[in-house]
Amino acid sequence: MKKIIIILIIGLCTTSCFRYIGDLTIVSTRNIDSSIDYVPLKSYSGGSKNELRKTVGINLKEAVNNNLRTVPGGEYIMNAKFYIYRGKYYAVEGDVWGMKTKVSETGDEAVEYRGFRVGDKVLWRNPKMQYEECIVKSHVDAKKILIETASGKVIKVLIKSISKVD
Repeated sequence: MKKIIIILIIGLCTTSCFRYIGDLTIVSTRNIDSSIDYVPLKSYSGGSKNELRKTVGINLKEAVNNNLRTVPGGEYIMNAKFYIYRGKYYAVEGDVWGMKTKVSETGDEAVEYRGFRVGDKVLWRNPKMQYEECIVKSHVDAKKILIETASGKVIKVLIKSISKVD
């Protein structure tokens, strides 16, 4: 009976782990323009198991796109390593590269993602249901952004909950 339990535990442990299946020097699901200067945005994206779980997809294309979505402005992955997860899902890790940053009006470099750049003025609806003018401080991931309120407090909000002020 103990042998059966041990075999089951070993079987469960091996099926829930990531298994390396291969690597590529560069991988993208979009066309890459050779005239653009790309820069590294994040090294080892998907390097930890928690990050790798965020990239899981039903095929390799979806896994690559999921990894690129975790880094604002990501265009392609260099030094990509592919894994199979639970025998039917795929995941990818590697260095995410994107376009060179654009220079904002203040002279600082700012990554533009989903129409928002660091330093942009945005409207945010606070918990008191009042609109507040804030400033974009940083991109967190594909869905979240850091903003600074008028009182100087920096908070993390969903990108879809803010709108740009012209």
